[in-house]
Amino acid sequence: MPAKKQLIDGIAHELRTPLVRLRYRLEMSDNLSAAESQALNRDISQLEALIEELLTYARLDRPQNELHLSEPDLPLWLSTHLADIQAVTPDKTVRIKTLAQGHYAALDMRLMERVLDNLLNNALRYCHSTVETSLLLSGNRATLIVEDDGPGIAPENREHIFEPFVRLDPSRDRSTGGCGLGLAIVHSIALAMGRYG
Repeated sequence: MPAKKQLIDGIAHELRTPLVRLRYRLEMSDNLSAAESQALNRDISQLEALIEELLTYARLDRPQNELHLSEPDLPLWLSTHLADIQAVTPDKTVRIKTLAQGHYAALDMRLMERVLDNLLNNALRYCHSTVETSLLLSGNRATLIVEDDGPGIAPENREHIFEPFVRLDPSRDRSTGGCGLGLAIVHSIALAMGRYG
């Protein structure tokens, strides 16, 4: 797996330079209609987002990848974050199911934001109407659970959901369902934080 992540990292770095040149040329071009310019900007932005996801995924299991640990107020963090998500998704219900009180001494909150965002984005994409989040604390461990009222994951697919680029719904593509790295990144972050827990 490390060789595959090194390859992904190298490819992502190599793609950045031509994308920067494309964006520059697009900004300098006055031969395009507004609609063409918007479409090209959207495509370039999607490619840039994919490159950032690739780089994040490739860097997570590096031994030199230092975590920035802190002692956050997890209940406050989760409540605030879910309120922000609910504000931008008024057609869905995003709520706390179980909220343990207390602190956890060793979390990288930048990475935790990424975990929660990726899990919530998946849940909101597949839910019918409701996403519930639970935070459980036990000793020096924190467990974050995100549930939704969607169709769920078939038992035969569960072992594959954390693999990069896996799409269980064939009707989904980048325009409707992200780039296929969200849960792989969640898994890598959980493993990285587990090494320090």
